[in-house]
Amino acid sequence: MGEPDPFDMLRESEPGTVLYAFAEGDNPHLEFLVRERSEEILLTGDRVELRAGVVTEFGIPVPMVLFRFPPPERIYRTFWNYHAPAGKVLFNWLGLGPAECVMKWMGDSGRVEKYFVLTLPLAGFFKKAAQQAASAPEWDEDQFFGALDALDENSGGLRMLWRSLGGL
Repeated sequence: MGEPDPFDMLRESEPGTVLYAFAEGDNPHLEFLVRERSEEILLTGDRVELRAGVVTEFGIPVPMVLFRFPPPERIYRTFWNYHAPAGKVLFNWLGLGPAECVMKWMGDSGRVEKYFVLTLPLAGFFKKAAQQAASAPEWDEDQFFGALDALDENSGGLRMLWRSLGGL
């Protein structure tokens, strides 16, 4: 059986969920898939602010990228697992330079209701995050999700995470 379809996963997710899909090969590219209520998508502009950082939980470095769309303020986050399938390839690709990515918004209809292209200027961040992950003891997917649960419990919410990461 192949990889799960990220759109199927997103249809079953709560609003505010963000997944990313990375396609390797001759034309590697990255898509961010955001599940949101349709009325919220209409209010979201194309201007985005980014913050990135690594938080360590249970000895596992958890790189994250937060996206903020003002106004009204909406913050979304993504987590990046270096030891996931294709994780090392993805970190290396993002470390090469600014990556052009597509952000797709799936609304209540279960279809993409909005999309735009953004540049992810985080090459230095992903290089450092890859070095930090490579120097830590290897972890499996369950351990990574345990670290995410601990991060959720300890972070104080998205606004606190945004403040704690500071600017790029």
